[in-house]
Amino acid sequence: MFGNAWVFGNAEVFGNAWVFGNAEVSGNARVFGNAEVKKNDDYMVVGGAGRYNRFTTFFKCRDKTIKVVCGCFFGTIIEFRAKVKETHKGNKHEKVYLAMADMVELQLDNDDK
Repeated sequence: MFGNAWVFGNAEVFGNAWVFGNAEVSGNARVFGNAEVKKNDDYMVVGGAGRYNRFTTFFKCRDKTIKVVCGCFFGTIIEFRAKVKETHKGNKHEKVYLAMADMVELQLDNDDK
């Protein structure tokens, strides 16, 4: 963590993750791996959704991928979608998790249009 970055609340940043610039990581966010959070719209936490109403953290990585932490799941957003379809096929939770992924891809899109 460097620059004007802040990490507070129950947030966790560990591993090779970078938090810098004017980013503020807070709440129940869990950012790790090769994360690169340099501004607040490089990550998103969605809470109270899915099968266990837990918090799910989505964050950008240095290689421009979006990673997901949800319970014991950690992987890319593509892997997250596949796991959701496998685990929750045809139920309400599948729809909620996939809608979350759609929303996050719109918000964290690298194209600032």
